[in-house]
Amino acid sequence: MSSLIGVLGIETTTPSFRAALLRTARAVGLDPDHLATVISFETGGSFSPSQENRAGSSAVGLIQFTQAARDELGVSRSALMAMSAEEQLEYVRRYFARKGFAPGKSRSLEDTYLAVFYPAAIGKSLGTVLFRKGDGVYEKNAGFDVAKKGYITVADVTAKIRGQYESGLQRPRVKVPDGGTAPGAGAGGIGALLLALGTGVWFIFRSGKSR
Repeated sequence: MSSLIGVLGIETTTPSFRAALLRTARAVGLDPDHLATVISFETGGSFSPSQENRAGSSAVGLIQFTQAARDELGVSRSALMAMSAEEQLEYVRRYFARKGFAPGKSRSLEDTYLAVFYPAAIGKSLGTVLFRKGDGVYEKNAGFDVAKKGYITVADVTAKIRGQYESGLQRPRVKVPDGGTAPGAGAGGIGALLLALGTGVWFIFRSGKSR
């Protein structure tokens, strides 16, 4: 039997959801622990497909789909909120496929999170400066600049997600039914179909967790 990292809230999910998460991650070449961590982070540990943005924006769902993301996917906010968590994982899979994630490509935790927060930074080093004071974007994300340097790096943006991952490693792992280990999620069947039909999604910048 497989298992997933003990991130906040994972123990409240159903066995079938955990198996689906495992298949989803493998279909797009993600480490399942990384995807579980990002979903936990984005939903505040609820793992709810109807999780509304805690800062008051219209973003919703497992990876906080914004209006722009919903428009690209051709899905309404109400439709996303009405889905089961397992159904919404299909949209998560489409998004990562669109960003170039695929089996055989090694991706870090940071890249997995950056795909959601700021895709342009995927693959960049931790020291890469993303925003500088006065550029109009820095001010919306100033909360990341804890040291008040006047600029924000990849390391600044991903520090919290890395912390949540490390914390999850200290907790007991959660079991996943054998169905989650079935091969072929990314090589055929619905996994391959969704990859082939991958739809573009774009996320806007946020201030801290606000989008």
